[in-house]
Amino acid sequence: MSYYKFLDLDIFVEVDNDVSAFEIMLEKNLFKKVENIDIKSNYARVLKVEMAGPNATNQIFVATFTDKYGPESVIPSSKYNIYRFKNNAMMVYSYNALQWKLGILESVVKKDYVANSVINRFLSLALLPMGIVGFWGSVIGQDLIPMRQVDSAGEAFFIDVKEKKVFSRDESFQIPGKLKVLKWGMGNRGMEMEELFAFMLINCAFLDYPGSTFHPDRLLKGLMPTLYGEITKQEINRPRIDKSL
Repeated sequence: MSYYKFLDLDIFVEVDNDVSAFEIMLEKNLFKKVENIDIKSNYARVLKVEMAGPNATNQIFVATFTDKYGPESVIPSSKYNIYRFKNNAMMVYSYNALQWKLGILESVVKKDYVANSVINRFLSLALLPMGIVGFWGSVIGQDLIPMRQVDSAGEAFFIDVKEKKVFSRDESFQIPGKLKVLKWGMGNRGMEMEELFAFMLINCAFLDYPGSTFHPDRLLKGLMPTLYGEITKQEINRPRIDKSL
């Protein structure tokens, strides 16, 4: 399956037959079936999705010191890194490797929030080296609606800083010059640049270990001249799916 095929991003997923139901969630996140995987870019990634084996299952459930920060974590090692969504899934990845592996429990395909979150964590990691940053939230028309991960139900939108493109499950367009960022809050006012930067950064979908080679800060700073923020009292949080874990 290929992600946003017409953008030629070279992001692919192969799904084992025993977790074929996961393809439904991939399709909702704009993956399309392809006959062959045609690698053209040095930044290409192929994610192999399979049922978690006994060892992976143990790691998915084991208690760690990172649990106090939330169910998701990234633990580095000498050759690869491990992303874990506790009690649900585990992904092994390295920026030096073409193929990454995701082991999931059977229950994940029935949890929209978890499945969306895992897919968009993968995309955020895979796309950042290309200059593409992911944010929790949605796009309405050409307005960006960043929000907390749980409020977005695990959905995300992406901004290609170099090519000046925005794409999400609902929209895909060239940045017209300036982009409006909406935040729900008390009163109606514009946002200061520092406030807007912090708001975007805290809702970034990228999750990696401290000290990673890649970090969204620099890309986000380059993006700021094209953004302006508004705080509105109008309700803008409209998740389309169940957020249950």
